[in-house]
Amino acid sequence: FFLLFLLFFWVVLYKCTSRTMTPYCTVQVESRTPTEVAVPGQRVACGAVWLHGAGPLVESSFVGSTDRVTIPCQVAQGETIAVRTCLNARPTPHSVHVRLLAGDDDAVAARSLVREFAQSLPISLDFQNFEEELANLGAGEEDEHYHERVGGAFLIARDAATNEALGVVGVHRHAYGEQYRGCAEMKRLYVSPAARGRGVGQLLVDTILDVSRRLGYDLMVLDTLELLAAANVIYKRNGFVEIPAYYDNPSPGVKYYRRSLLDDTANLRS
Repeated sequence: FFLLFLLFFWVVLYKCTSRTMTPYCTVQVESRTPTEVAVPGQRVACGAVWLHGAGPLVESSFVGSTDRVTIPCQVAQGETIAVRTCLNARPTPHSVHVRLLAGDDDAVAARSLVREFAQSLPISLDFQNFEEELANLGAGEEDEHYHERVGGAFLIARDAATNEALGVVGVHRHAYGEQYRGCAEMKRLYVSPAARGRGVGQLLVDTILDVSRRLGYDLMVLDTLELLAAANVIYKRNGFVEIPAYYDNPSPGVKYYRRSLLDDTANLRS
């Protein structure tokens, strides 16, 4: 039995450390409560602190060595689980952590990035009550857009080494029209220019899709500008399909997308 255990451990370690180009490793979940809140075989981004699948919304801290780590996770209901996994064989010195906004520092950084995003656009977001949204972002239960209480969430990506804020994305419950009212709507996906090319945008999209599923959504919509070529590419690559306008947006050159949240994002990307 002991030899079989050693063989199993070696196979798991080899598989995780040898696939240096694969962003996900299989994890084993060890529950510390009588009720299982996660299942074996879930995915966790190697080197990041976001645990996929032990929700509804999970924030985790990063502890351990360069080749094997333990990630203790506190879930919303108060149960605690431990996830044991392997890091990439060659972890990058500037890995990216994605998490829910936690504290004033995250809120201030997120507001700054969202403001930067709005200022980069050739249109005004005043018709979306942008200033009110920005003022309440990260304000806990006072946030009527992105708090879990109202079916929302807002994420920030930070550099693991420097703690620099790299990008943001949010989800809230869409409230207009008839066909898509009540669906998840992705909002404010933005990566700072200096952080582009590191896969931050893809990690944010992966995570917000997972978070939306944990919140109980099965369909997501979004809108973007046609001139934002990189944004359109990433949406299409992640299974979003173009649809007619789903709400009254006075801005020119707007494109609208939707996708099901019932299928696996990884299987939709080529």
